[in-house]
Amino acid sequence: MSEETFRWVIAGGVGIAAFALLMAGTAVVAIAVMMGKLKAKMEPILESAAPMAQTAKETMADLKPRIAQMSGHAAEISGHAVEVSQLVVTEAQRYSELSKDVAGRAKVQVAKIDAVVDETIGGAQEMGTAARRAVIRPLRLVEGVAAGIRRAVATYSRRNQSDVSDATQDEEMFI
Repeated sequence: MSEETFRWVIAGGVGIAAFALLMAGTAVVAIAVMMGKLKAKMEPILESAAPMAQTAKETMADLKPRIAQMSGHAAEISGHAVEVSQLVVTEAQRYSELSKDVAGRAKVQVAKIDAVVDETIGGAQEMGTAARRAVIRPLRLVEGVAAGIRRAVATYSRRNQSDVSDATQDEEMFI
């Protein structure tokens, strides 16, 4: 392979590598944008959970003095305890539903991100393979033609040169 051809091959390889890096950077930017959107969607959900937790704390704080005042009244205390337990169960169910909703949304977003990353990487690999084929196939053809021309020139130049050993053998045969 000539030096010029070698330089072209190296330049093509560097170009393909640069293109692959560009595609990888694009994929990273796309993932960052998707993560920003996911964060924006998650913030309202988390903000709505904070007031519910605060409400539960306030309710518990309000009920503590009532329970202390009614320490002599077992029936009333048990009624309030039932009320408190029902409130705690209700709040726990809300938190459970909220956490299921958040987990479901997060799974959907992660699946979307995974699909985009897989598609981007697959496209980059296909492009790299196609570019490699597009560069190497013509180079092989040119190299084959050049080898044929070199062989033809070498054969032609040998026919036009007279070999001293051939002439000596011819003379010996006549003697």
